[in-house]
Amino acid sequence: MVSLMPMFAGHGRAAKDLQEDSLSTAPGALSRVSCWFQLFLALSFVIIPVWLAPELPTVDGPGHVYNSYLAFQTRAGIEPFSSYYKLRAMPRSNFATDTALRFLGPMIGWERAERVWFTLITLLCATTWFFTIRQAAGVPLAVATAGWFASNWFLWMGFYDFSLSLAVFLVFSNAVHRWGSRGFWRNVVLLLLLLYAAHLFTFALATALLGFLIGWRVLRKESPPWLLAVCVPFTLLIVLELALGAGGQGDISWTSGWHGVLKAAAGWVIGDAFLSFSWSGLAAGLSVMFLVWMGLAHRWRVRLAEGNWRGIEVFLLISVLGSCAAPDVIGSGSYTSSRWRICAVLLALPLTAEAFESLRRKRWLPFFPRSCWRCWAYKARP
Repeated sequence: MVSLMPMFAGHGRAAKDLQEDSLSTAPGALSRVSCWFQLFLALSFVIIPVWLAPELPTVDGPGHVYNSYLAFQTRAGIEPFSSYYKLRAMPRSNFATDTALRFLGPMIGWERAERVWFTLITLLCATTWFFTIRQAAGVPLAVATAGWFASNWFLWMGFYDFSLSLAVFLVFSNAVHRWGSRGFWRNVVLLLLLLYAAHLFTFALATALLGFLIGWRVLRKESPPWLLAVCVPFTLLIVLELALGAGGQGDISWTSGWHGVLKAAAGWVIGDAFLSFSWSGLAAGLSVMFLVWMGLAHRWRVRLAEGNWRGIEVFLLISVLGSCAAPDVIGSGSYTSSRWRICAVLLALPLTAEAFESLRRKRWLPFFPRSCWRCWAYKARP
């Protein structure tokens, strides 16, 4: 399986030393039990309201439940559904949520099935984020920001497939940062298949990233040209999805004009994908983007001095500029710029180790966990 804890390149200390330091970032050298309790406490602020609320206030969530209910009734041959609907013989992309709800709904009830699926996506997002930055950032900061990421705007909009794909894409990001590690190609292919099941946009972005990195290595004569053939089946799958799609798939439109470009640029500052629906989310977005930009600025400054750029760093630069100019709608998919932006942040996350190290040296790091917990307490107030 893919390791969720990347080896941060450029650090002079071993992972063991980083872990020991991470446990000493909070006063009193928090024990491991206390650290895991912090993760549990942070996720409680996100998960408990999901189960206490009379209704789960998402936008697209009821649509997923309804589609799964129709699919279940049709497959069971129940009238009038079986006369009006027909299930596809082969699954298409974005089928993870509807499939999961179709199995969970009859067993535990359709409303409860949605809450269970919401909770599972939250746990997956938080866990992947936590293990990605725990060693470099320290447990308190990793816990607080993991809770924020798990409660992102896309999840509360009911974009369950895309939210699920974010957790998988973060694992994929960790994998490509460890290029050539043991079982690399097996893990990459498995993760791409999981991304296809979760969401087509994230799957296409991961395929483009893989093709770009292979091409970059081929140009630098670090990999043979025939390795590009790995991307061919996944690229054909994307083309097939677009060719067989309905409901306007393939249409591209810019509806916001320059206003959309400025909004996207602002999103790179405030981290709009992390805002959720509360003012405390602004602290989350600003904190995350501050750390990400510190890491990227340090890495790009070093690369400019050396003149030796890595493919991931070039792809991130393209993502920053490309997401600002991206169309608002591609086919039936909207929020293209925001989706690209949050995926780029996840790709950049392992590079923020330099920012975390800088904060640790300046003794600023303990301030961030305290600020995080204050915002969480404010957010949890009735």
